[in-house]
Amino acid sequence: MLLQYTNLTSEAITVCYVSRCYQTRHGNGPFEDPAAKLLLRNTRKETNRNNEYQGVFRTAPLNLSKLNASLAIDRRFSRAYKKELVITCLDQLNALKIPTNNGVISYQDIPSQLHTEFERVLFSFNSCSDFLK
Repeated sequence: MLLQYTNLTSEAITVCYVSRCYQTRHGNGPFEDPAAKLLLRNTRKETNRNNEYQGVFRTAPLNLSKLNASLAIDRRFSRAYKKELVITCLDQLNALKIPTNNGVISYQDIPSQLHTEFERVLFSFNSCSDFLK
C-alpha cells in the first residue's frame, strides 16, 4: 500500500496545548504536597471520581514550573509551529484566585507565566462535558 501525504508547511500546523487550571492525579504515585488538596466546585458532571479502577482522584495547585518544563521539551519538536493554549475547568475554582506553585494569580495571568508564545489563548468557564458538546 502506498500512502501519499499532503505537503504541509509549518505555517499550516498548529499545536494546541490544553491544561486544567489545577493539577490532577489518579491512584498511587508521586504527586504534590497531599495537604495542598483543592476544594473544587461545580463538579456535579465531573467524571473523575474515586473508584476501584482509577483509584483516588487527587488535586493540587497548578505547577507552572512543571508546565514550563513540559513546554520546553515540546519546543524541540514543535519549534516552527503555531501554538494555542486552552485553560479549562475555571468554573471549578475562583478564576481570579488560581493557586499555583508561585502563589495565587488571576486566570488571565497564567499565559504570561509560561515561557512560550501563543497565537491564541482560550479559557473555558463551562463544565468540560458541556464545552465538548
